[in-house]
Amino acid sequence: MQLKIYQIKDIENTDYAFRSYNEQKFNFADYKEVFSLDFPECFEPTSEIDVCNFYWERLNADRCCPEHLQEYKYEGWSPSVSDVFFVNNKYFYCDISGWVKLDI
Repeated sequence: MQLKIYQIKDIENTDYAFRSYNEQKFNFADYKEVFSLDFPECFEPTSEIDVCNFYWERLNADRCCPEHLQEYKYEGWSPSVSDVFFVNNKYFYCDISGWVKLDI
């Protein structure tokens, strides 16, 4: 299992950056990968959403401790609305109140 996080490459020129999901405007080509993590084969989360929530919270909490972010090799800004998480071969858009499963 693998976790990947994607963030918009050019937030200043993407009109849906940091906004709620809008299917008509969303374009995965606007994104770049900023994080990747391979889980051991024995890892079995209760759900993909649990993985998204855990890493969203963990990476935001560690913004005050940059040495932890270096441990993760995280290259993005704080996870936020409009980011896309890839877990267990499924994509999830971080919306204002939860996650939207994407068909990519």
